[in-house]
Amino acid sequence: MTRQRTTPPDPRIPVTVIGGFLGAGKTTLVNHVLRHTDKHVGVIVNEFGKLGVDGSLIETLEDDVAELTAGCLCCTGREDLIHALVKLAYRGEQQGRVPDHILIELSGVADPVPVLHTLLEPDLKQPEAGGAAGQPGGGG
Repeated sequence: MTRQRTTPPDPRIPVTVIGGFLGAGKTTLVNHVLRHTDKHVGVIVNEFGKLGVDGSLIETLEDDVAELTAGCLCCTGREDLIHALVKLAYRGEQQGRVPDHILIELSGVADPVPVLHTLLEPDLKQPEAGGAAGQPGGGG
């Protein structure tokens, strides 16, 4: 007789960062993923200018798009990125539909390396018990 060990569910939400030059097809790729998945996907769109365009071009999502227009996520918007991730996870938790995956579409001028460093911060990767999935420090 073998005993099966039950593994607790992993509270982390996978994140994919999509980068590329202006006009490379990042928004087209995001829309393709959204049209062809059965998973619940949240999207964060980084617009370099004050007026967001790509966020309005993302299809099929209602409350699951966070558009960041305050600047480039790789330099000035790292706190904004963390806030948007927490907001998507928390809002999903409150509505009973936490995203299965989050896509981050960078602006055409963004350097993805600082964004990846932000995503790899230990507090963002390991939430404390009782906090929202993906929420740094588990509390706010």
